[in-house]
Amino acid sequence: MKNKIYYLLIVLITFSVEASIRLDISVLHQRGVDKNLILVSELHTKEIENELEELTLEMSNGVKLIITPKLIVEHTNYGPNVLFQLSGFIPEKNDITVEVFNFEKLYKLDKKIEKKIKPSKDQIITISILPSLQIN
Repeated sequence: MKNKIYYLLIVLITFSVEASIRLDISVLHQRGVDKNLILVSELHTKEIENELEELTLEMSNGVKLIITPKLIVEHTNYGPNVLFQLSGFIPEKNDITVEVFNFEKLYKLDKKIEKKIKPSKDQIITISILPSLQIN
């Protein structure tokens, strides 16, 4: 009887797993688009984030991106969740912010999300995010 309880405890402990969101992020900033003289700055990073932790990325040219991921917990399904929400914005000079993502839309894990923002007529910022589930 003692052995059965011991094995049951081992099985229960091994199934205690937490998950985080891994974000593969690429930011591409193009300047001089209107003059056909394109200067490009790139930033590529992989970040592992827990729920509602704000992530700040800053490029060498001053472009800053602030992202907050949020996993959607569904109590009706078993296993890893496949939906999450994303909030993000680019703070610009003079306290003007450009909203990139908001918490209203649901995104699927392992599907690439790409947004193009045109803050001015000569600039394009392309943000590419590939979210996946990271088992801890």
